[in-house]
Amino acid sequence: NLVGLDDADWKAHIDALRASSQTVKQPAFWKTARFGSALQPVVGISLFEALAYCQWLSEVAGEAYRLPNELQWEAAARGLGSTPRRYAFEGELTTNVCNIAEPQCFTGVPTQVGLYAKGRTPDTGLYDMTGNVWEWTTSARREEPPYDLEPLSGLEEASVRRVVRGGAWNNNPRNARAAYRNHTSCDQEYPIQATHLFADSRVVKT
Repeated sequence: NLVGLDDADWKAHIDALRASSQTVKQPAFWKTARFGSALQPVVGISLFEALAYCQWLSEVAGEAYRLPNELQWEAAARGLGSTPRRYAFEGELTTNVCNIAEPQCFTGVPTQVGLYAKGRTPDTGLYDMTGNVWEWTTSARREEPPYDLEPLSGLEEASVRRVVRGGAWNNNPRNARAAYRNHTSCDQEYPIQATHLFADSRVVKT
């Protein structure tokens, strides 16, 4: 199984959806003009939907794709040098490097994928790891290191929350730091505490 879920896991999730009378046919905001542009990241997806996408992509491409754990995500964002970066890009927070709720950066919506060339990670060229939308990881939430590196551990427990990284267009600079950790329930598509979580998925080729 390429994404770490066996048949029993999927059956339990589907049974839970049926029991709660939920019908899920598309991501949240899919038909909302503000968030549904073909150029924007797909948002409003639960962890289960992100995993299903990885499964589909792996089958179509004939290669294995998965979600990163949070250590892998942070290493990609901060770099592996002797001085880890504060943000995923090199240098300080300025105009045209990312999309967050800071006067010089704020757009009011998730922006087109790859719009901020200056905000790429300098060593690997990854776009949008600072702001725009939160990104799922497979790691269960823990208060302190060592972080959970076991793929999808505790997924069968509704109370186990998963770590999301990167911040979003409606978050402040602190939330967009490469080291900042947030978390939400596996089946959450967008609510998180009193704000909104616009979550998408960044896949890893294995």
